[in-house]
This record gives sequence, structure tokens and C-alpha cells, in this order.
Amino acid sequence: MECYEHGLITKQDTGGVELKWGSSEAAVWLTEMIGERRGLGDLLADCVKRAAERIGGGAERFAVHVMGCEPGMHDPKLAPTYMVSFLLDDAPGTHMQALYAPGLYAKGINPAPPREEMAGLGEFHRTLMSLGHVVNCAGVCAFGYMSYEVDFVTDFLTAVTGEPWDLERWRLAGERIANIRHAFNLREGHNMAEWTAHPRVVGSPPLQAGPHAGFTVDVETQRRDYFAAMGWNPQTACSSAERLRMLGLHDLIDAVAEPAESA
Repeated sequence: MECYEHGLITKQDTGGVELKWGSSEAAVWLTEMIGERRGLGDLLADCVKRAAERIGGGAERFAVHVMGCEPGMHDPKLAPTYMVSFLLDDAPGTHMQALYAPGLYAKGINPAPPREEMAGLGEFHRTLMSLGHVVNCAGVCAFGYMSYEVDFVTDFLTAVTGEPWDLERWRLAGERIANIRHAFNLREGHNMAEWTAHPRVVGSPPLQAGPHAGFTVDVETQRRDYFAAMGWNPQTACSSAERLRMLGLHDLIDAVAEPAESA
């Protein structure tokens, strides 16, 4: 719709349909076209990043994505922890990792501070991301996780596996999941230390009006602190051999750990 309003897509491309912002009729039509890969829908079906590359003319200004993946509706300018989930998870753009459950407060894990305070949260984000990995792998509904006392997750895992689970075992299991996923990306040549998000996601330049006016998410501080907590190299994103040993992931050391450490 933004490309249409700036003349990069025309009525000739849409078959006469006006792709004006706010048009529910146009949104339904375009959704059907994308689903059936017909006409303009075929161009858009492979994600906004690729669509912008094909449209050209500066269309990338309007293609909001994180490393080719469209982010969820959640705005990191309101809650910067979503930026960790969007950009520092090995499936970029996801909003399903750094989930804070109110029940964690009773476990001594406080919510994130005001959004302006983004430094020093590496351990906090490592905990949220790790817990989120187990919630997702266990098939637990995120709404349930964020609504009930969190002990129900460890109670379920204990009942199903026959082994005792507590918060620390849950957290370590999630960190193992995170490092296994990370190892896959490292093996395939992806360096998360170099990943970027569309400027609109972080507020660069900052908005001039509204509740997020003047605010920009400090991505580099978040990345530095999260990498330090995870034991990932700030330049190469390679894992720490020492951390992998602690997690019992010895089989990953030769493949993805820092060469000097694994020698």
C-alpha cells in the first residue's frame, strides 16, 4: 500500500484495485492474491524484502523486516525486550521467545526496567529467552504461560518425564536449545553480530510525534550484553567452548566454538 501511494505500484499492476492505506477491501483482495500467487500477489508471496528488491525504486524504505523476516506486531519502541527476540534469536523477527510471565516475579525474576534503561539486562534476557525456548518446544500455549503460575510448566515436565524439574533445570534446557539453534546458523555462515533490523523497527530516525517520539532502541547495547551473557563472541557470534562444556554440548565445540578455545 505504501508503494502504491508513492507511485511504485500502479493501477496497472493491481488490475484497477486501489491499494490505499486503510482499505479493508483491498487488504482482503490482496490476501487472496498472495495466497493463490496470482498477479501482484505472486510478487508479494515471498516476503516484503524480496518484493521490494523486485519492485525497486526505493521500495526497501517501506519493506519492514528483520533479516528478511517480517516481525510480529509488537513494537520494540514500547518494550525494547522485543528487540532481543526480533534480532537476537536465530529465527529473526519472532516475538515468541523473550516472553515475560508475571508468575516469574514470585521466582525472583523482576520485569524489565523502564524502556530507557536498556543496559545491563543480558542475564535477564538470557533467562527470558531460555524459558521461552522450553515453553515453545514443550508445546505450551504462550498465553497460558503468561497467565498461570509458572510452576505448572515444571510440574508438567516432571509428570511427563518422570524426572524432577525446577526453574534452573528449565532455564538450562532452554539455553541448550538456544545454542543448538545458534550452532545451526553458525554452521551455515550466519553471523548474528552483523544482523540488522529495518530502521522503523528501532526508531531510526526517531518518530517526531506520538508516545514514542524521540526514542530509539539501543540495539548495540542489547546485543553486547546478551552476547556476553550467552558466551558468544561480540564480533563473530561464535560460541564459548567453556559455556558449551558447561551445558553438556561437547559435540558442538569443534564445529562452532572459538578456534582458540577449542584448540
